[in-house]
Amino acid sequence: MDGATLDRLALPKGGWCLVGGKCLEFRGLRKGEDWDILVSPSLFESLTQKFPNHLKISKYKTAILVFDHEKIEIFKNLPFLEGQEQKFINQAEVIDSFPCMSLPALIRFKSLMGREKDLRDIQLLQKLIR
Repeated sequence: MDGATLDRLALPKGGWCLVGGKCLEFRGLRKGEDWDILVSPSLFESLTQKFPNHLKISKYKTAILVFDHEKIEIFKNLPFLEGQEQKFINQAEVIDSFPCMSLPALIRFKSLMGREKDLRDIQLLQKLIR
């Protein structure tokens, strides 16, 4: 994601955070392939109105915004952690000027997701807390 894409999205400070692979990349653990962005419900609604052609339904049956060319997915709901999203946004750690899901929250999220790649990521993340 480049500066132009960020400018176009106009994500306000305190209204969003990165989750997933980019959080590992900004912590120097591995390269992230795409940008998974958690936003507040009000910001999601605003973005949905601004970019209606990007609205999709995720495999978890929730609304997401997908920008394929930029490899960006924006969502307001986290699978397995519904109702806690604003807390994760508020507790985000700013790394290289990007708000990233906190280390404990990211480990918890990835453990609940339980995919093979998430389990590998947890091993990498745990090295940071040893």
